[in-house]
Amino acid sequence: MAVAHLDQQIATRVDELGRGSKKLLIDGDWVEAASGKTFSTPNPATGERLADVAHGEAEDINRAVRAARRAFEEGPWRTMSPSDRGKIIWRIGDLIEES
Repeated sequence: MAVAHLDQQIATRVDELGRGSKKLLIDGDWVEAASGKTFSTPNPATGERLADVAHGEAEDINRAVRAARRAFEEGPWRTMSPSDRGKIIWRIGDLIEES
């Protein structure tokens, strides 16, 4: 998979991160916590409620770890050059700063 294709996927995910309810990103999908629990997080500048965030627990962590292991074993990251990995990591940072 080309870095350019991954770049578009990353841009989409970072854009989604800044909008809507705050779910867990597991296996490429934004999902509710298995328990359905959320917690409120404040805006540190104002103290006002910033968002309700999914409250991940052991089941969610286990799902995320399984998905990460599968992605590492079967996805492009494992065979990608360190240079290409670095480009992707820097791109994620740039997109977060832009949002």
